[in-house]
Amino acid sequence: MKNTITGLMLMLSVFVASAQQKQIDSLKQLLNKTVAGTSRVNLMVELSRRYYLQKPDSGLIYASQALAISKKNGNKRGEMGSLTQIGFSMWALGNMPAASQTFIRSLHIAEQLNDQWYIARNYDGISIIYAVQDQFKLAIPYGLKSEAIFRQIHDDENVVDELSDIGDFYNSSGQLDSALRYNNRALQMSVKIN
Repeated sequence: MKNTITGLMLMLSVFVASAQQKQIDSLKQLLNKTVAGTSRVNLMVELSRRYYLQKPDSGLIYASQALAISKKNGNKRGEMGSLTQIGFSMWALGNMPAASQTFIRSLHIAEQLNDQWYIARNYDGISIIYAVQDQFKLAIPYGLKSEAIFRQIHDDENVVDELSDIGDFYNSSGQLDSALRYNNRALQMSVKIN
């Protein structure tokens, strides 16, 4: 039974990796056809989002290129998205001070633009930075802020991710009752959205 479950998990991982690579290949093809401007920035930010967990250095390169174009063109939305992805790439590369500063820079722009999704995304990034440093008393409130905004804007997948993160933060801080509560909420929401 254990070997069957392991085999199924391996097959699922291969399937997900294959689907992810197809999405990356499609985005790269679109990027090669796109000359400049907002569309190019959006594609680079999306490529960075697809890369930052598996290849954070590639994620950082795409986000940094998008940031340079955004600054040159005065594209505040592009700058905001680029900074957020730079923050996540820096986190994945282990540079917590740079990641934290970058999330805060992006958060300021998101607040100016009243972009709730990016406000929540940056709160998520900040919460992860605190959690990596075992500062759960600071991580949890940022996770809760992020979850509340994602819930308000009906981004159910990110609500699930935040609930799971908050559960992990509580678990890591030894608050097992709270961890169980948030992980159960994440599971219930996952089932609800299929």
